[in-house]
Amino acid sequence: MTAGPKAAPLHLPLDLEGLPRSGGARVVAFLERYVRTTKGKGARRPLKVRDWQAGLLGGLFADPRPRAALWSMPRGQGNQPWPAGLGLYGLFADRVEGARSVSRRSSVFNGEAPLRRRHKSFPTSGS
Repeated sequence: MTAGPKAAPLHLPLDLEGLPRSGGARVVAFLERYVRTTKGKGARRPLKVRDWQAGLLGGLFADPRPRAALWSMPRGQGNQPWPAGLGLYGLFADRVEGARSVSRRSSVFNGEAPLRRRHKSFPTSGS
């Protein structure tokens, strides 16, 4: 970077003034204000956090906060934007240093494939 005056920023910082001060309500407000659904129903529209999702977030961001959390959900539950949104929240709006968001998606639940082979009536993820 060269020395001297710098150009003005292209974008203003995120306005976090209207968000609740802490807890799951703050996370939900952040997600619904700044995160967009990327594909499928409601693509390019603001993310709408469902009541049961807000309940999970409330438990995760309650005081005292847990050191780690694990959610296991089947496909099709509107959980795709969550890891990205929580990562953005941790980067821009959380007041905790070193927060991390890790996501692992799997199309086959552990043990589902062997059961499906043995039992033809075993429901699949898409049914």
